[in-house]
Amino acid sequence: MEGSWKPIDLVLEFLFVAVQVVLFIEGVYPADLFERNRKFGIAVSVCRHPDVCSYVRDHLTEARKWFEEGKVEKFVIPILERSRGSVMRNYVFLLRGIRSPTRKLNETQVKDLEVHLRGALARLMNLRRSTPPLDTVTWDMVMFTSGVPLGQSWAAAAGTETREIDPARKSLQAIKDVDTGSIVALEVYLEESKTPEDVNVVL
Repeated sequence: MEGSWKPIDLVLEFLFVAVQVVLFIEGVYPADLFERNRKFGIAVSVCRHPDVCSYVRDHLTEARKWFEEGKVEKFVIPILERSRGSVMRNYVFLLRGIRSPTRKLNETQVKDLEVHLRGALARLMNLRRSTPPLDTVTWDMVMFTSGVPLGQSWAAAAGTETREIDPARKSLQAIKDVDTGSIVALEVYLEESKTPEDVNVVL
């Protein structure tokens, strides 16, 4: 990556790749819709279907200004059971800060940030699950924001549309803490919905 990159460019490109990695490890689409490419210096599985890629890219592009202004608190990729629409897992990217998001980075800064983001992608790839039967799961993208007007791609969510998991049935798994000090700070973690038999019942 060249030194003309800005923090916001790298964060949005990371999220673009991360969405595709999640779709791969969750088996949302057939495996032959993915191919191995090097992103951030690591080989990951990315989607080669133009409609899927355009859908993700367009949503992130529209949200760029909100990321720049620090209005995005977290970006979430929910994995849902298709038949009931219930949330099985949430892949959460918690934004703690993008400092001077539009300044140009020098080569050393780009490489440093790339190393941190590469680690997050590697952790995501290691979470690959057994592939579910096709068409049993689906996915979504949700942003938790403050003071953001509605756009063409994004719509306000309410109730179950926020894709939040009941705290009483939620387990957390840390994936990667990305903190470059003076550039970007974000936390990647997984929320899973426990099955009823996994939940302790107090009589």
